[in-house]
Amino acid sequence: MRYADEVLNALVDKLKNSKAYDDSSGRLRGFDVSFYHWGDIDLGGFEILAHLRKAAGMYIKPYMMDADTLKRYESLAKLIDEAYAKKLGLLLSDEDYSDVYGAIDYMIGKRIRLEQENILWEDD
Repeated sequence: MRYADEVLNALVDKLKNSKAYDDSSGRLRGFDVSFYHWGDIDLGGFEILAHLRKAAGMYIKPYMMDADTLKRYESLAKLIDEAYAKKLGLLLSDEDYSDVYGAIDYMIGKRIRLEQENILWEDD
């Protein structure tokens, strides 16, 4: 993850050093821009999301890392054991994971996790 951190930090530094960056809001001036992370719906995916947010010093939205996505692709999920479920449960007391609490609750209740590469792109 070191190389990814270096790339992310370089990008964030460029943005923050540009005239378009507003230090007070942490956003780009004149743009309604959001940054997203799409990762596994599992402990590691959530930890990477939190790490990226801290490294970037900005809010990064989880993309397709919610309970609805997990439910939609539940047939492709893998089972988790009790120890894994307990580790997930610890995230529920950490505000950094509040926007994925719904997915975490569902994962614990169903004892499942989902890797992003198992998610199928479908034509709607």
